[in-house]
Amino acid sequence: MKNEKKKTYMEGLVKIDMIKKFMQDNNLTRKEFANMCKMSESTLYRILDGKHNFDLRYILYISITMKVQMYQLFNSKRP
Repeated sequence: MKNEKKKTYMEGLVKIDMIKKFMQDNNLTRKEFANMCKMSESTLYRILDGKHNFDLRYILYISITMKVQMYQLFNSKRP
């Protein structure tokens, strides 16, 4: 039990593939996208890796940058 991996609360909540596709379609590096979203590069890395209990403001910034509604970035069902 000691070495059990803790599940991250936000794991599977955000459509990470949608964010990565946007970055790829717009030829953006993680650093460039993080700057556009007004967050640190390390915060973006943790969100994209599903290892961050992030603040909703980051999803707001991402949705504004991607020009989508916030709810579109959330999975309707968690894995």
